[in-house]
Amino acid sequence: MSKRALLLLVMLMIVAIVVPAVIPKPAPSPERSSHPKRTVVVLLADSLTAHAIDEGIRLKRLPTLSRLIRQGQYKKDMVSVFPTMSVVIDQSLITGTYPDQHRVPALQWYDPQEGRVINYGDTFSHMRQQGILRTARWFLDYNRRHLNPQTETVHEALLRKGYLSGTINMTAYRGPFVHPIPFTGQTTQGPAWLALGPYVSRTRPDGDEMTTLSPTLYRNKDGLRLLSRWLRDPNHPDLIMVYLPDTDKTAHKMGPNGWKQVATLDRELQAFITSLGSWDSVLRDHVFVLMGDSGVIAGKQNAKYLITLNKLASPYRLLPYGVSTRERNADVAIASNERMAVVHPLRAGVSLDRLIEKYRHMPGIDWVIRRKGRDILVWHGAHQLRFRSKGPWRDSYGQTWHLEGDPRVLDLRLDPRRHLVQFGRYPDALRLVKGGIGAQRGPCVMLTSLPGYEFEWGTSSLPNRGSHGGASSQELLAPILVSDTSLPLPRTLRVVDLKQWLIRLVEVQHRPDGSR
Repeated sequence: MSKRALLLLVMLMIVAIVVPAVIPKPAPSPERSSHPKRTVVVLLADSLTAHAIDEGIRLKRLPTLSRLIRQGQYKKDMVSVFPTMSVVIDQSLITGTYPDQHRVPALQWYDPQEGRVINYGDTFSHMRQQGILRTARWFLDYNRRHLNPQTETVHEALLRKGYLSGTINMTAYRGPFVHPIPFTGQTTQGPAWLALGPYVSRTRPDGDEMTTLSPTLYRNKDGLRLLSRWLRDPNHPDLIMVYLPDTDKTAHKMGPNGWKQVATLDRELQAFITSLGSWDSVLRDHVFVLMGDSGVIAGKQNAKYLITLNKLASPYRLLPYGVSTRERNADVAIASNERMAVVHPLRAGVSLDRLIEKYRHMPGIDWVIRRKGRDILVWHGAHQLRFRSKGPWRDSYGQTWHLEGDPRVLDLRLDPRRHLVQFGRYPDALRLVKGGIGAQRGPCVMLTSLPGYEFEWGTSSLPNRGSHGGASSQELLAPILVSDTSLPLPRTLRVVDLKQWLIRLVEVQHRPDGSR
């Protein structure tokens, strides 16, 4: 089961153990356009890779995707965000911002206010250790307290323009409508139509709330079945975002070459399209956007490639998992996210310089990252790069930087004559590192692992065959496929560029002449 599916399952657990709630009535829906419209449907396939798609097409095993690609748009190099963890990427997708702006730093991260490592749900054992109720609270806080209230989501922006949206099994979903969580006394804010596992809440055109428990759970076919029902409802939203988890499980078990799971997805999409009608009619009435969120990098199935947290903490005392600083004296807290980890000092006597010196020479460590005022320092072994935003160097995304030190640390290629920065193995590396370290609360050292290595997390005793969390091109680049050409994909194709593009795509579908 994927980590996002674990998060959704927490909600089902809470439904089973707490008391009924009063259902509030949300604000009425806005006035909607009377023009014939096409619905925009975003299908987010977790850890879907271009390599798997291309291999499946080469073997002639993906007829559905092949047909969509022939008549639409297909890009293989959409740049994700760092760290490459789904809970971070999803918030960047719906807000159009980097982690230092939307403020969700990782799947696991240390919160100085709570004095403990927050974990949205990586494994069942961790959820039990930290408490199911606490995990459920963090799940709700992920969309309300942890997500920066000043960053507008795509759902909030669309409502402001008079459009409605919905999500199915997306963990990042904050929107302008208040939805009750059945039997909990809790509410959450989301788009007009919201489905989380078996829980479905829809705001009807008259503003009334309709809440049901659906047999839909967390598999691809469950989400697609519910999507089919929604699209047959004449009042369905203008934009619907659907999370498809099954590719993630295969990517972690089999590595980056899992074309067989994509073949299963292809068959599921074919059945879904057939459930709505003929190919021509379905693609006439809908625009489909199929995308991955990040890739995976191959791991080595050997215990020596697992970097343990005790090894990172030494010689200091590590805060035990699931324990707060009020319950146990400790020197450092470590939040592990597969190929990224963050070390936080918990008392004044902890020397970050001493830790950095150790990490620079530790087997398996790639980057060592630290903030100093406005500057960000990155080490790789004996080499150091220091940078900050706004300076004489301009990158391919139009961002400017002040650089000192060795650009090879981030595999940057500099053109001194034109003062241009080109990226090598790490696309958008400067802004990604700034976003990753900037989202962390308090002083810390951020680490990434070399290919094949992984930081200890959950109950793992070996690295996954496929993992992510780092910032290599294998992890950062994801495919995106659009079923038509009514609006070209952004020239600078990053996850953070998609929010505004999706809003324009919805607007284009409502214009009588289809003009852009």
